Amino acid sequence: MGRYVIQPRERVFNKSSVVFPVEKLPLNFKDVALATEQAQVGVYKGDLGCAIVRNDDNRIISTVSSSYQLVPHEDIINAVEAVFEINKWDYSLWDVRTGGRCGNKMYLRYHLPHYSFDVKEGDSLVPYVQIYNSYDRSLLFGASVGLFRLTCSNGAMIRAKSQSLHARHYLDNIDVVKVALDIEKMMEEVGMAKTKLQIMVKEEISDVTIEELLPKIFRRERDIKNIKELGLLEDHFTEMGKTTYAFFNACTAYATHELPKHSGNYDHEFEVQGKIARIFFGN
Repeated sequence: MGRYVIQPRERVFNKSSVVFPVEKLPLNFKDVALATEQAQVGVYKGDLGCAIVRNDDNRIISTVSSSYQLVPHEDIINAVEAVFEINKWDYSLWDVRTGGRCGNKMYLRYHLPHYSFDVKEGDSLVPYVQIYNSYDRSLLFGASVGLFRLTCSNGAMIRAKSQSLHARHYLDNIDVVKVALDIEKMMEEVGMAKTKLQIMVKEEISDVTIEELLPKIFRRERDIKNIKELGLLEDHFTEMGKTTYAFFNACTAYATHELPKHSGNYDHEFEVQGKIARIFFGN
């Protein structure tokens, strides 16, 4: 079996894919017949609902109920960056990804290099904060915290959904400024993850455990087959020993570098990263 070669992942810096003017309007703001058809009458139990509209091209991104709270992506970005600057945290915009059929979901990641650390000699990890939001009902508003492994450009969540940092889009349910300030609480997760990882480095893992965990992380059979055939497990066990840490890194490598090749957007990778966080860090 040939050794797997990790290819550098293209980073996306352009915020224009997620920063555009949006507005929530009554669904029949343009054409009653069209609006009724798009709303699928009855979905909102008598509430015809509203449309989330791009003001730059008047395109309807999605339809939502009247109680849906619209939170523009740009408002979140500005609030979070203000918190970084207030705390004098060095940060860099690392990646901008979209999801959803109309690209209405935002996943934007910031790296915090000042808080980097080594799990073991030569194996450096950089904490990151990822904010996410959507203009439909499919994704909560919130943030996650994770670690980026410099040696192989792997990204792994350590908390999929912070208890203080996610909310449903209901009217008056979201205070963007408060949520941004709560990012400070999330940084405590980094220290706990470091302790956990240092245990995982020395913790041996059995074939039985590996076979039990793979279906819990990857819901598609082809992904389980691919991670084995590509040699990711074999390579990581050869490099690090047959440890929980090696298995964790093999899974994150597949999620970071292979899943994007088979997905039209970032949604599936985000889902898998959340499963990895829950399994390895108990979140």
